[in-house]
Amino acid sequence: MGRLIRSRNNQYTAEYRYDALGRRIQKRSKHHHTGQEQNIIYGWDGDTLAYESSADITKHYFYEKDSFVPLLQAAYHHPIELHQTQDWTEKTYSIYKDPLWNTLKQSQGFDDVWFYHCDHLGTPQEMSNQTGAIVWKAQYKAWGECKVEQAKSDFFENSEIISNNLCFQGQYFDGETGLHYNRYRYYSPYVGRFISKDPIGLLGGFNVYSYAPNPVGWVDPLGLERIKSPKTIRYSQNGYSPCFGDGGNVNGLAHRLAADPSYAAKVEPIRLVRFKDLPQNVQAKLLEQGAKSNMVYSLDNRRLAAAKQSKTGVNTRWATPEEIKQEATLRRFSTNDAGKTICHN
Repeated sequence: MGRLIRSRNNQYTAEYRYDALGRRIQKRSKHHHTGQEQNIIYGWDGDTLAYESSADITKHYFYEKDSFVPLLQAAYHHPIELHQTQDWTEKTYSIYKDPLWNTLKQSQGFDDVWFYHCDHLGTPQEMSNQTGAIVWKAQYKAWGECKVEQAKSDFFENSEIISNNLCFQGQYFDGETGLHYNRYRYYSPYVGRFISKDPIGLLGGFNVYSYAPNPVGWVDPLGLERIKSPKTIRYSQNGYSPCFGDGGNVNGLAHRLAADPSYAAKVEPIRLVRFKDLPQNVQAKLLEQGAKSNMVYSLDNRRLAAAKQSKTGVNTRWATPEEIKQEATLRRFSTNDAGKTICHN
């Protein structure tokens, strides 16, 4: 499958293990100079990381609904307790005898909770505690290289406990290598590209190591397909009809995208227009509403509404000059808040 299973540099040796779905479930590392060893296990909820646990701490991650955008990190000061599985190879399996289904575990409270504050793409910028104090913050270079500042927890004496390894959507930072684990591939923020080829080869584009056209408006949560983040796209109207011409509706499309984000590739691309390409009278109207010159607007508001509702990526293309001439009119651009919100009629 081409997955990284071992890495070694002048400081660390690390080994990685994955489950049958290709999700990383263990990382074992050893520091060459100090001899310090660390074993981290990972648990998953679909394609999102649900928890990580070591001998010292367990962290659980919570996300926006059907999204890779983190909401909070909850931690307690001991390893996670997992169910033991039995070997059924020499006896008939019975769900009634399986301890996984018949053992009750007492839920454990968290020692501390930290809340994420993310940018328009869902990249964590800060974490705050329950009093609102900032306990972690980061500064990023263009392609994800991160410089971290952190404060002290009210509960944990060791400030190193307060950490965040979630980066661009779907990415997890590995301190041993400096790489970001991106589900199906590993990404290097230092060069802004993946270290392994696209699994579908040239069908994914001529550059088989490419992450995205730019990291400001695009994400790739699985390491398979770059997608335009709907959070960066503005509506052109203040209202829309919820029904499509083929009989479908916005809610139905949103639910389909939430259940299967890859379905975005099968949806007709949303046509986009740069602010600078809009007619002058439309630009003037939007500027009065607070628009910025770097904003991008949609000519297909129902599909955009479905994408925003599902919190998934979207398939897009730039509108042609003829489409802009015909559809980017003052009458069509009926938005009242520079395209920030929209209501269905």
